[in-house]
Amino acid sequence: MIDRGGPALRSVIELNPDALAIADRLDAERRSGHVRGPLHGIRVVDLSRLVAGNMLSLQLADFGADVIKIESVQGDTLRQWCETRPDNGQSYDGWWRTYARNKRSVAMELRDPQAMAALRSLIAGAQVLVESFRPGTLEA
Repeated sequence: MIDRGGPALRSVIELNPDALAIADRLDAERRSGHVRGPLHGIRVVDLSRLVAGNMLSLQLADFGADVIKIESVQGDTLRQWCETRPDNGQSYDGWWRTYARNKRSVAMELRDPQAMAALRSLIAGAQVLVESFRPGTLEA
């Protein structure tokens, strides 16, 4: 709930007269469970592998971007980074579960011309492209 009489809110209202309406809308979204982050409406195509690119796209997804993770048909390399759980000795893909949250995954064989055509279509509709290939790889 918003403290409508607090000094911080009064100074925000001086800067932005619509602050109360914005705060009320955000409160309603939060209560309804339909919170949208500041990057809502931004589409990201993520072709990265391993940690750095996945961390970037994770941050974008956490802030509300629609992240489409493109993986090879064998799966992202990060899926194979497993740890052994100390309580039961089972293998656990904690790295993948962490870095893949809030993303949609699509498996594509990027050597297939039809898959490349589909990828180009996805990229054309995106505002952000994240990739970690050697320079020049996507131009080929």
